[in-house]
Amino acid sequence: MNLHIVPDFRVSSSTSDADLQELYGLAKATFGDFPGWSDTRVLEVMRRDLIFVALEQAQRAGYIALRNDLSPVDYLGADLMLRGSYRILTLLEARAEFGYTFPLSVSQARSPLGRPLRELALRAGAALPFGSRYAFELSYQADFLAFTYVTRAAHGVALGFDTSF
Repeated sequence: MNLHIVPDFRVSSSTSDADLQELYGLAKATFGDFPGWSDTRVLEVMRRDLIFVALEQAQRAGYIALRNDLSPVDYLGADLMLRGSYRILTLLEARAEFGYTFPLSVSQARSPLGRPLRELALRAGAALPFGSRYAFELSYQADFLAFTYVTRAAHGVALGFDTSF
């Protein structure tokens, strides 16, 4: 790896309209033909994010945009869930859950993903019960989180210890 030290190289925070216009022009020339491009959304994100401009000998050499956490939004919501189990054998039980969550109140914090709209959760697995209240459980879980601009999916497998009251 070659490392070159460039004299008169600096990175500084930039919020000037001239810098944002130049950055917007560069972004539109590069990504404007992609499906889903939105002038309004790009301008909103550019005004919200912290943008650093790299200068080399007084010429713009690049841009770095930093934004807040992925979803810095606080919300209060309601969760509707259906849960069921079926004993297949004395020591084997099938379990399934279906959940739907929707926000009732969302904070005004901004997120690059937009506002949370809803979540759909699915879980299916098998449990090995022992005693009257305990079980080892292996399950698959899928979560689908819908935001204003995008839907995110998460999948996973969990091995756990379960107890009931």
